[in-house]
Amino acid sequence: MTTRNLATFVFPAALSIAIAQAAEPVQWTNLPAKVGGGAVKDRQYRVVTKTGQTYTSHELVFRPDAVNVGGHSIRREQVAEIRLHRDRRLSEALLAPANAMMDHTFGKCTDDSCLPLLVVAIPVWLAAIPATAPVVLPIEGIKRLVPDKVIKVAQ
Repeated sequence: MTTRNLATFVFPAALSIAIAQAAEPVQWTNLPAKVGGGAVKDRQYRVVTKTGQTYTSHELVFRPDAVNVGGHSIRREQVAEIRLHRDRRLSEALLAPANAMMDHTFGKCTDDSCLPLLVVAIPVWLAAIPATAPVVLPIEGIKRLVPDKVIKVAQ
């Protein structure tokens, strides 16, 4: 299958994911498990209120009576939906495979015994960045085309 034929099937499928994700509203107590939360670098949270205001942040904290987003506390009765948006920088995406390789190699190393290996690993790390770019960049491009994941809040 050629790249052109693959793109013919992949792009419409990627754009239709949001339609397939349309589901029934989620109860407030189940939102932390469904949405996640905390501070996530590659995800942007958008909380939409019933009045149509949107609050955006990379950090989302659920409480029993409200949600904190971007320094704003929004009462649970006012939250209409939460949108999850991919927001990773391309530079971070390019470094991710090389960084994962380094973490895997040196994650268990706690003393100076790994220092000689580091001399060899740095050029390999530098070579991994352009080597993985032809795979990483199209994937990140497709992720940016995918619409926000919308989670309706049940009242």
